[in-house]
Order: sequence, then structure tokens, then C-alpha cells
Amino acid sequence: MVKAEIDEVLRYHKLWLNGDEGGSRADLTSADLRDADLSFADLRGSDLRSADLRSADLRGSDLRSANLTSADLRDADLRGSDLHRANLRGSDLRSANLTPADLRDADLRGSDLRGADIDYASFTMSCNFSRFTCDLKIIYQLLAHVASLDVDGDGAEEFAAIRSAILPYAIKSHCADDLEIKESAK
Repeated sequence: MVKAEIDEVLRYHKLWLNGDEGGSRADLTSADLRDADLSFADLRGSDLRSADLRSADLRGSDLRSANLTSADLRDADLRGSDLHRANLRGSDLRSANLTPADLRDADLRGSDLRGADIDYASFTMSCNFSRFTCDLKIIYQLLAHVASLDVDGDGAEEFAAIRSAILPYAIKSHCADDLEIKESAK
């Protein structure tokens, strides 16, 4: 899609979001948006199913409740974007920059996040934050965050055993120092 076409879709989408006459929801299903500059675009509730967004600039974009099912977001720049409640099922987020994206309540099931940068991204621990493909960097990062927790009272002894078991992996995380995770932590 050329910039003029994208701008036209965004103009009608803005009217739709505001409830103005003549507006229509952005339907970019299967659109070729490779390398598109959609930085700071308001795409709330838009339909981007199967869109090709490889290397697109989506910095600061508002994609709340957008449908990005099976979208190709490889190498996309999503820094600071709002993906709250977005449907990312089956999307390809390999090597995407998601720092610090808001992924609360986003559906990531079946997505591929290998090589993605999720530093400082916000997630909701739910069934939607499961069943995605990732790499060891993300696994180590998640384990480091778990290892940094404390359990007091009931379960403290059991958690100490869990922490001890995951610690050799947690300290491999690039964020272990920031979280003050050390080999001897028990």
C-alpha cells in the first residue's frame, strides 16, 4: 500500500473512532505494509489480519483491541506501542522490538517471538500469555523475574527449592544483574 492509501484508511478510521459520519473501521486485512511508517498511528480496533508488517515502524502506535491474527511483524519496531487486548494469535513477531510495549491481555497464543526484544514490556499472566514460540533469551529473562520473587510464610520452603532449581538458568539472563540475581541467592 502506498502512503496516500494508508493515510486515507487512517482518516476514515479516525472518523469511525470518533463516531463521526462517513467513518469506517480500518480494514487492512492482508495489506502489504512492509516498511510502512505507522508510528504513533491510532489503529485501535483495526483489522490487520494476515497483514504484512515486516520492518514496519509502529513506534508509539495505539493497537488496542486490534486484530493482528497471523500478521507478519518480523523486524517491526513496536517500541512503546499499546497492544492491550490485541489479538496476536499466530502472528510472527520474530526479531520485533517490543520495548516497552503494552501487551497486557494480548492474545499471543501460537505467535513466534524468537529473537524479539521484550525488555520492559508489560504482560498479563493469563492463558493468552502462553503457547507461543520463543528462544532461550526470553526463557532466561522470565526465569530471572521468577527467581527475583520472594515468598513469605506458606510455600516459602517449596519456593526456595524452585528458585534453587531455576537459578542456574535465571543467571544467564541479560537482566540478572539488574534484578540482583546471583548464583548464591537462595
